[in-house]
Amino acid sequence: MTLPTFYRAALLVSLVGLSLAFVLGRRPAGELRRLVWRVPLLYVLVSGSLLLGFAALRGWIGALWPEHAGLLALRTVAHLVLGYGYLALVHLALARLQASGGVQSPVARPS
Repeated sequence: MTLPTFYRAALLVSLVGLSLAFVLGRRPAGELRRLVWRVPLLYVLVSGSLLLGFAALRGWIGALWPEHAGLLALRTVAHLVLGYGYLALVHLALARLQASGGVQSPVARPS
């Protein structure tokens, strides 16, 4: 059994993101907070490039673009809305926890 192309691309993008998280983990919290807001956009760019790259390798670009351009645009918008929506919810939850005293601000902690 082989994985569909979309799942292979998503797995590859997730592994790259995980490796970047380890590399960026030593950065200051303020810088990480700014970088996190770019993750959904980077995910869409890399996964879209991989999807179109796999289609080009198989010679499907000629059929893919005219027939599925609307679905590709919808997929892009859905990934961006869900990604930024999730980040906004996490940011809101963290702000409420910090306001209630449940969590200390990572920026205020001495390094």
